[in-house]
Amino acid sequence: MDNANFVIGGSGSTVPAGGSITTWTIRPVSGLSAGAYTATITVAYDGGAVATAQVSFTVTRRPSSGGGGTPPSNPTYTPGVTEPENGAVTIGPEKPKAGDTVTITAAPEERYKVDSVTVTGEDGDPVAVTAREDDSFTFTQPEGDVTISVTFEVDMPFTDVPEDAWYIEGAKYVYGNFIMSGTSPTTFSPSTTVSRGMIMQILYNMVGQPDVEGSANFTDVDEDYWSADAIAWAVANGVAGGFGDGTFRPDESLTREQMAVVLRNFAYQMGWDISATGDLSRFTDISEDSWVRDALAWAFAEGLLTGTGGTTMAPTGEASRAQIAVIMMRFCERYIDNVE
Repeated sequence: MDNANFVIGGSGSTVPAGGSITTWTIRPVSGLSAGAYTATITVAYDGGAVATAQVSFTVTRRPSSGGGGTPPSNPTYTPGVTEPENGAVTIGPEKPKAGDTVTITAAPEERYKVDSVTVTGEDGDPVAVTAREDDSFTFTQPEGDVTISVTFEVDMPFTDVPEDAWYIEGAKYVYGNFIMSGTSPTTFSPSTTVSRGMIMQILYNMVGQPDVEGSANFTDVDEDYWSADAIAWAVANGVAGGFGDGTFRPDESLTREQMAVVLRNFAYQMGWDISATGDLSRFTDISEDSWVRDALAWAFAEGLLTGTGGTTMAPTGEASRAQIAVIMMRFCERYIDNVE
């Protein structure tokens, strides 16, 4: 037999002449998958006579009982849950039996939403999942173990950021990581030019908005200015400075060269490697003695700034919020281990 071995009721494989067989013990071979099987038993008698019998049996996979003995007839299973990012997952019941309805509750972190929920059986086949109106999900526990995987994605509330925007990944990154917020609950204002005050707030957000002692002491930054703490923090930590006339000019547009200087200063103050330097020789709008040449060479080497043309970098040009979102994503990805 291919699927089973058999033993004749307790007395071995020989039946005395004139005797009868009262018990057949069927033992499925090891390694069979759960399912229904048949086996044919063939008995050869002295003298050449042959008799056959057809036997049907079912193999049910049960979890190991651990300490030996008879496995339970209605076993429970412990679904495996893949550790998610940006959210938490709970299930109930925690130890379902085959046929039980299992509920998956996915709790995204702030600014995130559920992206996908998948359940995979131990044979690798998908298990049907049903979404419920209360934002939970259910499936029917099959026989055998399952693996549950839930992914979360950034929940973008901005009506002015289309899904196919060239900067969409940068916008999702900075919003999901609390590096940038919207200009209103429903707008990101991607075309708006970034100001000096904005970039200080962005970097201040990156470090978790630590407490700041004192004020920025600039004539144009009142204590109640929306990014006053960020400016005070940036100045105190050597990230940025003001102008000789005692102003900081927080509403003034941030230039590309100023951004390079600020980001390089920030990386240095964080203790990160800023030794990278790029070849700026092809850019005709950056003089050899420019005060920002080192910062621009670093930003160019790190891929934070690129040329605006074959021979120009436009160091005094402005940057939009969409551009800054992408630059900050690249910046964080470059130094991600240190950011965490």
